[in-house]
Amino acid sequence: MELLAPGGSIEGMKGAISAGADAIYMGGMRFGARAYADNPDPAALLNAIDYCHLRGRRLYLTVNTLVRPDEFAALYEDMVPVYEHGVDAVLVQDFGVLSFLKREFPDLPLHASTQMSVMSADGAALQKKLGAVRIVPARELSLEEIRLINQQVDIEIECFVHGALCYSYSGQCLMSSMIGGRSGNRGRCAQPCRLPWTLEGEGREDPYLLSLKDIQTLSLLPKMQDAGIVSLKIEGRMKQPEYAAGVSAVYRKYLDMLSENGEEGYTVDPDDERILMDLYNRGGFSKGYYMMPGGKAMLSGKRPNHAGTAAIKVNKGPRGRLRLTAMEPLHSSDVIEILPAAGTLRGEKADKKRLEMVLQEPYQTGASIPAGMAQRYAGSLREGQVLHRTRCEQLMERIRASYLDKPCRCAVDAVFCAEEGAPISLTLICDGPEKLQVSVSGQAAQAAQRQATTKEEVRKQLCKLGDTPFAMRHMQIEMQDMLFIRISDLNALRRDAAQKLEKAILERYCRRLPDGAQKLGEDQFASAGTEKRTTKSGTATFLSAC
Repeated sequence: MELLAPGGSIEGMKGAISAGADAIYMGGMRFGARAYADNPDPAALLNAIDYCHLRGRRLYLTVNTLVRPDEFAALYEDMVPVYEHGVDAVLVQDFGVLSFLKREFPDLPLHASTQMSVMSADGAALQKKLGAVRIVPARELSLEEIRLINQQVDIEIECFVHGALCYSYSGQCLMSSMIGGRSGNRGRCAQPCRLPWTLEGEGREDPYLLSLKDIQTLSLLPKMQDAGIVSLKIEGRMKQPEYAAGVSAVYRKYLDMLSENGEEGYTVDPDDERILMDLYNRGGFSKGYYMMPGGKAMLSGKRPNHAGTAAIKVNKGPRGRLRLTAMEPLHSSDVIEILPAAGTLRGEKADKKRLEMVLQEPYQTGASIPAGMAQRYAGSLREGQVLHRTRCEQLMERIRASYLDKPCRCAVDAVFCAEEGAPISLTLICDGPEKLQVSVSGQAAQAAQRQATTKEEVRKQLCKLGDTPFAMRHMQIEMQDMLFIRISDLNALRRDAAQKLEKAILERYCRRLPDGAQKLGEDQFASAGTEKRTTKSGTATFLSAC
């Protein structure tokens, strides 16, 4: 199964790829459902496509908002360069956009968003008829319902496996639009469902009545594979790069385990589940609708944001003082959240006040936190209270060191040849769906007058691929004895070979616009893409694409 990770930023995209993601979904500056993510500008988006392709990964562009008729010229303008550059697919939720892209870019793979509300085999068959090669079914479906779709319709199925859920039906929410004028279907949801709501006649013990827990499905991956799901999607374009990389790394581990050992040897380590909790959770996780029809267990209830993990217990100490005891290993710079004790704050501040304790040193499980720290926050603490860690700094540092600061590279093999009087040559071989190799020649090798160039010196220079997308895996050196080769000639040979291989890889993905296609201006486009019809209420403009 494909591991599909969020690309809310260029840094997050690179981190997720380093952590093992097979594909990235990312939006541009317009028409994506996360308008407030750190979306790349047009040039950066093209570079992101190249970055993925040079490492054997895929990039899917999100065009998953509703598009007005007067915006189709801008949509076409945005799509031409990414289409020509070889974007791997486009995700859409608008039937007009689906038909339009199929007409204007007939060989562009199209994915139907969960906001298309595909609930059945009939819905999947319709999407396939309209040109989609993949569906993201409605999030409200069970695994058994997804299995039935897979059995009846030959179409790829992609499903969310981790991250936030929308309270509304498959994300088709009008609440943000109606309350604040920010439409979720235009990528600008203000998330009013995460605010406290009151149910008439009941108190506020669990005030977040519309806020759902995030989903976490590590234990369900074998069942998802059996149901015919081909792509596992991690939600989180609005979250930090450490989140995208960390979650991708955990799911990569279990996908590899499933691939190597099958379902019988598949077990989930609680420590990995704890890593996911530390990265982000809203009062714990649920498994979504995959194994149950929904219910109160899916609601976060007491809070709509990151709850962290239980870290410190407040106990009674000598002479009526309070003692803080570590419930698990804690690290310096960890952030501990202190929710005020009942009655210590009143009015509006009681809902909004959050205190944070930043630890200055590490503590092992069962260790006592210095008494002075407990007294500093004594007015907000009570006996028996459990304080949660909302940031595990050691985990963040490990993720940054392993993935964000360590770019992914494509492994290549090389063959170097040198004989007296003949140009030296280097062949680079890159793995992929089909092996790709390029060869370049350089200056002629000379007989050594004093000190000969050794194979070790050749290997050292040719393996210096640090500023390229490649990393040397194996090098074969076929070289006569007693030859002299200048270091500068080896460096030039290496640079030429890397550049040629990079160009050859990217050329595989490039497309040309269909014959007869032209880059239309806005006025021309409007007339080409719409038509006037007379209705009972007057004259209206319709998209002919629909």
